[in-house]
Amino acid sequence: MLHDWSNDENLVAYYLFRFPDSEIASRKQQIADHLGVALGTLMYRVGSIKAASGYGNLHGYSKAATRIYTAYRGKSDAEVRDMTLSALDRLGYNWASELEAKA
Repeated sequence: MLHDWSNDENLVAYYLFRFPDSEIASRKQQIADHLGVALGTLMYRVGSIKAASGYGNLHGYSKAATRIYTAYRGKSDAEVRDMTLSALDRLGYNWASELEAKA
């Protein structure tokens, strides 16, 4: 069964692509579990966005990946972080406020 990715979930995947060494990225497994997908599925989404950016070796990435990359690539690091923390809150991650306090 395919996962129907919401805008908030796509933003989180973009954040994982853009900031792979972040505190949020260190919680990839928790994020995947919360979304109800395998870690590999989440990382495939991240890889698809990376391919849309012109990097990586994934061929045949989706139009959605291009749309996601295009929507957020011009945003500043701070904007993307703030938007992602808000998305995590909307998705029900109770630890997102902890990360906001560290910013």
